[in-house]
Amino acid sequence: MELLQIGLGTLVLMIALTLAMSFVGAWQAAASSVESVISTGALRPAHAVILAASLNSLGPFLLTPAIAALVATGLVDPGRVDSACVLAALATALAFAVVGARLGLSPNSTHTALGALLGASIAAQGLGGLSVAGVSMLLTASALAPAAAFTCAAMGWIVLAHLLRCSNPRVTDRFARKTQWLTCGVFNVARGNQIAHTGLGLIWLALIISGLVAADDAAPGWVFSVLVALAVGAGTLAGGFALIRQHRLSRARLRPAQAACAEAAAAFILAATSSAGIPVASPHVLTASTLGASQSGRPSLKHWGINARVLATAVLSLPGAALVGAVIWRIIRTLIA
Repeated sequence: MELLQIGLGTLVLMIALTLAMSFVGAWQAAASSVESVISTGALRPAHAVILAASLNSLGPFLLTPAIAALVATGLVDPGRVDSACVLAALATALAFAVVGARLGLSPNSTHTALGALLGASIAAQGLGGLSVAGVSMLLTASALAPAAAFTCAAMGWIVLAHLLRCSNPRVTDRFARKTQWLTCGVFNVARGNQIAHTGLGLIWLALIISGLVAADDAAPGWVFSVLVALAVGAGTLAGGFALIRQHRLSRARLRPAQAACAEAAAAFILAATSSAGIPVASPHVLTASTLGASQSGRPSLKHWGINARVLATAVLSLPGAALVGAVIWRIIRTLIA
């Protein structure tokens, strides 16, 4: 198939949509960045949002860019996809975000963008345009990361609860709230790395398709990294303050030690997957770890219902986005033709 010719306008559009997707993705996941430290009283709401946004912006510079490399060259063959595939992926991610907000759901932009990219690539080139190894890693990690976070948090809390069984609850809670500053910080660094490097990988893919860089070149320059990092930080800042104004940070409370355990488990999983170069949905990982740490805390049925809905969205977002991405790719190709 003859690839679409990439003009400057098309490239600028792809970069702009990628920044918009990064902003919206951070906005959607803002609650997961600050909810625990606010609900336990470890930080004031405004301080928690500012801290999370700052560390989200630093994340891309503190951890490896392996995720960007996988998104750009490890999922689809850059030589066999066209700009319509990237545009379809970005349009699908933004559409899912808008529809999800209307329905009270939170589809992760990382999942929807990559799922749509795979669906558009299949529509464009068939299965031959996919990297079996890269897609297998993505699907496996998407399924196992929440399960691993749940297990780590549950086991960690069992051990921690045993160690703290004879301690003074007030002293323990005070120390745990201070510990949450660290666990929340590490989680937000890893979360920022996940979102930003997914966006950077899509920009990298767009540059490869445009012919400005080769597939085996290094990651795009620092300018793109800064732009994506700022978009992620701004999204967290805007989304966090919007949640505070709307009083929507109201899920069931955990004990400070449980919350710290959940954040630590989620941060560990995100850091491990980032080092391996595998993008995962950070809100879904934190949701699973929160459920794991809350096992002995008897969470309410409402708490379980909210988190079950989040995890169900995580399972359905990839295949749903792939189908929508294929349809949007066909529409884009028809309009251009």
